[in-house]
Amino acid sequence: MSGARRGLFRGACALAGLVAGGLITMGAAAWTETDTPRTAPVERETTVHPQPLKEITKGATEEPSKVAPLRSVLLAWAPGGLPASTQRVLERTPGVRAVATINAGLDWIESSRSSDGTVLDRTPGGMAIPFENAYIKPSDFAEFVAPADRDKVRSLDRGETLFPRTSEELRRGGTGVVLHLKSGTLRVTGVVDDVTTSGYEALTAGPAPKPWNGVDRFLLIRLAPKAKTAVIERRLRDLLEPGQPLRLRPSGVNPFLRYGDSVLPQLIIKANFGEFAARPIPGDRLIAIDESWRARNIRAANVPVLGDVVCHRSLIPQLRAAMKEVLARDLGYTIQPEQYAGCFGARFISAGPRHRLSHHAWGIAVDLNASENPTGIRPNLDRRLVSVMREHGFTWGGDWLVPDGMHFEWVSF
Repeated sequence: MSGARRGLFRGACALAGLVAGGLITMGAAAWTETDTPRTAPVERETTVHPQPLKEITKGATEEPSKVAPLRSVLLAWAPGGLPASTQRVLERTPGVRAVATINAGLDWIESSRSSDGTVLDRTPGGMAIPFENAYIKPSDFAEFVAPADRDKVRSLDRGETLFPRTSEELRRGGTGVVLHLKSGTLRVTGVVDDVTTSGYEALTAGPAPKPWNGVDRFLLIRLAPKAKTAVIERRLRDLLEPGQPLRLRPSGVNPFLRYGDSVLPQLIIKANFGEFAARPIPGDRLIAIDESWRARNIRAANVPVLGDVVCHRSLIPQLRAAMKEVLARDLGYTIQPEQYAGCFGARFISAGPRHRLSHHAWGIAVDLNASENPTGIRPNLDRRLVSVMREHGFTWGGDWLVPDGMHFEWVSF
């Protein structure tokens, strides 16, 4: 990837939160293919970006008179998903103008074809392509999208699907594509902005398929002027188990309003590091990844402080630079090399339900001082180390709703 394109993506990551907030709150105010089938998912040597920043900005300024205050939309999610009754409760809550429930999870592409029947995806035997899909009620969700995409969302019939532009690039096809998933068959009826799908690889009308390994149920909430967020938070907490964490995030903070919004969507990870076919290993949280993808992308290397690592080839220069900076600032003692817990790891986030893949599966995350920083415990890391990692394009799990203090993962080049 050229330096100019890397710079553009870094800028997009830094500014997309503001831009995405503008797009979503607009909704709050109204709001050359080949005939050769591939035997494994295509890996692009050049990065496929989401819609260029200049185009997103253009969309955000088309109707300035209709742009609501930046923080008039709230994202609400909780680990394990919000209760199914949440939308009904919030619709009766003072200060709430509109609510949309999104049920998202991990499906698997077994094959796909373009509108003319050309095979786009054909996976190795027993494997499939991990694919994040979000299910919505179109009339509700349309209130939260930009005017340019609103009619496409509203016109969805049950089982019909919209692709974000980055999925169109990854699949090498858009409108008319037929996806054969483990859960069933879907047909793509249109293409929209990545922000419109909340960063998911598809947006589908209707309830989530049954059975599905797991569902991340979250909500978007449109506020009336002078609405009191504290009232909404109390209503939500009344629905949760005692002590269950809750995230209420205003638009404009992160690029995509979605479950687990502190990290980039799988869609964006694929666009920058490629996608693979895989299969879950029964009785385990591990997955078996197509060896051809692994051979092209996963490398062993030696970096300062940590020693030998196994990561995605595109991450290694970035990780090496971060570790050199750690030494340059005399912070090497803040990392315990014997507690380094790895980079590449082909697995789900948790043992079950297995509905999201860890970004370790792409080899773009590292776990430091693991035994001193178990998941869910207050982090015990030197904040100067955290600062260095952030400067080199990593986000830190210590700031997450459920803290994961050992964990750093890629967010920008």
